[in-house]
Amino acid sequence: MVNILDKKFILGLGVGLVVATMIISLFPKSTISDVKVEKRARDMGMKYPDEIKAFFKNDESIKGEKKSD
Repeated sequence: MVNILDKKFILGLGVGLVVATMIISLFPKSTISDVKVEKRARDMGMKYPDEIKAFFKNDESIKGEKKSD
């Protein structure tokens, strides 16, 4: 009895995998270019770290003073 259930389970699993593969293959894989990804991200507010200027409290370069060594 156990042997019959195992065969039915494996058969069902195999059929399920085949059907799922056929369904997935019907829909073409959508590819999006890097330019479009970056444009979407920038529209949502993305910024690169080198585009952001950060000032620190004790940073003398803010005042226009040069550090002397």
